[in-house]
Amino acid sequence: MSIVLDAPSRPRPKPGILDIEPYVGGKSKIEGVAEPIKLSSNENVLGCSPAALAAYQVTGAKLHLYPDGHANGVREDRPQAQPLPGRPVQ
Repeated sequence: MSIVLDAPSRPRPKPGILDIEPYVGGKSKIEGVAEPIKLSSNENVLGCSPAALAAYQVTGAKLHLYPDGHANGVREDRPQAQPLPGRPVQ
């Protein structure tokens, strides 16, 4: 015996949801400025930090993997860090 689900059993968005225009990012325009930096969009006139770039280069090839759910790396590094006030180091 097989169960057949008909179309009405699928989830449907509330009325009006599909009428909302999707967000489309755009470039800022300022008269006299060739390429303005959008600080509200987390753009940075200084570029990427060397430390962030180095960290990405180390782990970039592993971005498709899930992180360690037990956070073993964090737990191993934690005793070397400053303890938080009122909290034991675990």
